[in-house]
Amino acid sequence: MKKFLSTLLVFLFLFNVTSVYAARDITITLNGKEIQTDVKPYIKDDRTLVPIRFISEALNYDVEWDEATRKVTIKNDSKKIELTIDKKDVVIDDDIVVTNDVAPEITDSRTFVPVRFIAENFGVEVDWDPENYVVILKKEELDNYAQSMKDLSGEFQKELAQLRQYYFQDASKYSVNELLEKFEEIKSNVNGIINRIESMGTNEKYEKSYEFLKESVDIGRLMMTKYNDALLSADQGAAKELIDLQTKLAIKISEFKSALDSESKGLRYIENKDIKSFNDADKKDGLLQDQTIQNLLEQLQ
Repeated sequence: MKKFLSTLLVFLFLFNVTSVYAARDITITLNGKEIQTDVKPYIKDDRTLVPIRFISEALNYDVEWDEATRKVTIKNDSKKIELTIDKKDVVIDDDIVVTNDVAPEITDSRTFVPVRFIAENFGVEVDWDPENYVVILKKEELDNYAQSMKDLSGEFQKELAQLRQYYFQDASKYSVNELLEKFEEIKSNVNGIINRIESMGTNEKYEKSYEFLKESVDIGRLMMTKYNDALLSADQGAAKELIDLQTKLAIKISEFKSALDSESKGLRYIENKDIKSFNDADKKDGLLQDQTIQNLLEQLQ
């Protein structure tokens, strides 16, 4: 009887400890700082799953959700990952398919994804503290110069995107005078951003990145001179030139992002083969092969 009671007590003790251990909350730190999530992460098949909002807000990646296909797309300037709910196959950069050991899933109407797989594929170092139930993430941060370039590039693109919105999608909502007024406002903002970029000066570590950023703002400055002729004066030649400039700007921004990503890691920038084809064709006669255009557009989406 005593042996039975002893065994029962041991079992109850172990059951209680196991239950508590399994119910422990998981903490996530990024570069030494604890990150709060709106819903709790949990462990499944020895992998930590986190709410998708954590990926977009804490790690600062773009996240898209396709309800029809139940697909989650996560991307930044240099990488894209596509996951499908309840499926372990993952598509990386549109052409590489790998099989993860745990699938993303929907729990309590929230989408959860495996944090280690995603973080490591984006170059984030991941570690696990089993004693304290802590996921430790270490993400390389840009220095002040590189971060300034990235921020100014983002501001520059945002202003030009707003200009396109007014002149294309929303043009019918405004009078000519209203469009001209908005144009002058955005032009002033763009010129201010350009002045800040030009005042930065070059940096030996980021020589290529800065070169591409300067070329981007030169294209943007030229675009500003074409908008009114192209869209308000209905000048077909100016309209065609504006479209060409928009294409060149998108590609130049892509070059800037790739160069910044490489140089921030101490690597040499290597020109993308399709971008090289575009640049070579543009130097010759401004004509592009259809396949080159298609490849570039797919990459810039």
